[in-house]
This record gives sequence, structure tokens and C-alpha cells, in this order.
Amino acid sequence: MNINFIVHSLDRSNMGGVIKVVTELANILAQKNIRVTIYSIGCINSICFEVSSQVTVIALNIDKHSTSQYFGLKKINWFISLYKIFYSIIGKKNNEIWLPTSPPLNLLFSILKYKLPNIKVIGCDHTSTVYSKGNIVDTLKYFLLKNLDCMVALTKEDQEFYVKNGIKSTVISNPIDLNSIVFQNNKRNSIIFVGRFSSEKQPLIALKLYYESKLWKHNINFRMYGNGPLENELRSAIKVYGLENNVLIVNNEYNPNYIYKNALFLLMTSKVEGLPMVLLEAIGRNIPCLAFDCPYGPRNIIISGVNGFLVEADDFESALKILSLDNILKINNENIINTISQYDINNIVEKWLCILNAMNMESI
Repeated sequence: MNINFIVHSLDRSNMGGVIKVVTELANILAQKNIRVTIYSIGCINSICFEVSSQVTVIALNIDKHSTSQYFGLKKINWFISLYKIFYSIIGKKNNEIWLPTSPPLNLLFSILKYKLPNIKVIGCDHTSTVYSKGNIVDTLKYFLLKNLDCMVALTKEDQEFYVKNGIKSTVISNPIDLNSIVFQNNKRNSIIFVGRFSSEKQPLIALKLYYESKLWKHNINFRMYGNGPLENELRSAIKVYGLENNVLIVNNEYNPNYIYKNALFLLMTSKVEGLPMVLLEAIGRNIPCLAFDCPYGPRNIIISGVNGFLVEADDFESALKILSLDNILKINNENIINTISQYDINNIVEKWLCILNAMNMESI
């Protein structure tokens, strides 16, 4: 069996949850005697995550590898050029399975299937289905996605949405390799935020929660890991709150053993999430989490009072009441890793093997 993942970039500059999921899946599937290739649309100067020697990596070396780097008609030119490239590649490998990993790549392969109807394509957006580009664009998007053999949904809510719109779908969540986690001596003296400093992640709300919680008076500091357009506003707010000695902003740190070291609690204030890896990574290290109940990932991971707390989306006051040292310490965090065993990569890969084997049999 031959399968091909397509990502925007495997370069270190593009590190993130999607690439981590893809590389981990590729590595473990290659161990199952499956021939795995990862196509990186962009250049690879320094690979972001370790890829097994059993996995073939091919870089297409397109400078601007994402539609977000283009405007207007240049986005269409990007689609056309990639269409031609993959049409040529697939023409030589028309009995293989293709796995695009983003909304624009899923749409590209939906269009390719009109010209190459016999290829097998499994799409996955790695984002929540509540993301919208407007009625006209959404209608076109869902019409095209019907052409895929299957859309992998990260949550049951996303699957229900796809099915409602006539798109074939199955639920396969993002995996985490629980056996590979290195447990460290944890002083538990930090609240952490891990995510892009952007409006949908609401880092300014997270900072305000920390400030009003008064946890800094108990020598609990706040570490914010990420990059993004709101960083300058964050730094200004830190000065306004007088928290220069209590809040640390850390850019470009991707080592989980460093990020989660000495963490007491993880705070997630997102407006929308797919199936957030940061929650799995934290709970996998027995670190409880507080998250807004945004669509849809957190509600599929957090069990309130057991491995963290879930509050209604944007309910600042409820989150503030929970974010006290007494409440946090009520969580017995010695074995909360057991609450996410269903997301262990060995369980998730079995689901992938089922769908891949079924597709492979159809291709023969």
C-alpha cells in the first residue's frame, strides 16, 4: 500500500500541531509496512520534526507555500500551478492514496478528482467546521468536498456537520504518543498559555484572567508560548498590569519538555478549536487545563473536575472563579493521563489502518 500526505511545509519555520500529527502518523504507519511519502509544498531548509528513514520526503520547493501568502488572483495562480504539479505526479501513481491536510489542499484534490476520478483521497482540515468564509464560499466548498472519498473529522460534532452537508466522513482524532512522554520533576509554579497570539486564541483574555486571579501574589508566574500579531499588545498589557516580573513571553519554543516543565495548569481561551494538541500534551503530563467550551475540541478532551475545567465560551467570570489556587489543587493530577488513553497513537493508528485498508481494497 502506498499513501501520500501533502502538507504546506515541513520546514522548521512552519512548526505546528498539524505537522506534528502528520509526521507521527507517517512514522508509525511506515512501521506497518506501508510505503509512506510526505510531500512538502514549500522548501525544507531544516526539517521541523523527526521523520523516520522509512518515510520518503519530497519538497516541491515553492517559495510561498500557503494561500495565506497570496492575495486576489495570485491565490488562483497558486491553485493552478499546484493542480498541474500534482496532476503530473498522480498520473504516474494513480493507484495510491492521497491525504491532503488543510482546507485549500482538500479543495485542490476535490477538483483533481474530477479529472482523475479513480484516485483515492482522504481529506482532513485539522480545524473546526465552524470556520466560515461566507455562505457563497462555504456552499462551493461543501459541494467540492462531496467529491472526496472521505473527510476525516476530528470530533463527532465535525462529523455530524459533514454528513449533514452530504460529505462522507468518519471520526479519527489527533493522536498523542503517551508512551514517549518524559516525566520531569515538576515544581508546579507556573500557569501556561500555548498558542498563536491571534484574535481566535484570545491571549489578552488569558492574560487578564491571570492578572485578576491574583495568582501572581502566590508566586505563580505566567508563561505564554507563541508568536503572532497580538504580541505587541500583550507586551503593552503586561506593563499596564505591572506584571513584568511575573509574565514571560516565549517565542519559537517547540520542545514540549521545556514548555510543560514546572506547569501547574494550562489556560486555553480560544474562540474555536479543532482537537487541540496542547490539551492532550498537558494532560498527558498530568497537568490539568482550564478551557472555554468552544467548538469543538476542548469538550471532547476535558472532563470538568477530573482533568481540568470547562467553562462556557467567553464566560470570563466563571473562568475567574475557577482560576484560584484552591480549585486548581483540588484536581488529583497524579494519573489524569489515563483520561486521554483513547487518543494514544496506537489506538488512533488502528482507525487509520481500517480506513486505509478499505480504500486500498477498493483501488485493487
